[in-house]
Amino acid sequence: MAVVALKTKNADRRELCERLLKLRRKHADVFGEMDAIKAELIQMATDAGDGFREVFVDDGQITVSGCKGKEFKGHVPEVNEKVFDILTGAKRQKLIDSGVVTLVPHYTRECRGRVDLKVF
Repeated sequence: MAVVALKTKNADRRELCERLLKLRRKHADVFGEMDAIKAELIQMATDAGDGFREVFVDDGQITVSGCKGKEFKGHVPEVNEKVFDILTGAKRQKLIDSGVVTLVPHYTRECRGRVDLKVF
């Protein structure tokens, strides 16, 4: 029973993927034009040094941000985690108590999923 459900699920998944590829191929010229327009809009925002938004009533809106290079914000002290972990508990606690080291929660980045499509 579970094998049949898995095969059905995989068939549905494969069918959706195939439909997506066919649509991309069928409308390749439209997607290509859209990509070119987006690149031109990004360049305009980059040249202006500011993003912009164009609103079309009852149709939609386009928000554009330009490219920005990385920006130096200063040096940030970094603790070697491996060395910190091999310190005795008392030495670790002393660094924490003195304020030299602060333990903060660290999380992975949230992912909302994505679909990468390559047409051959």
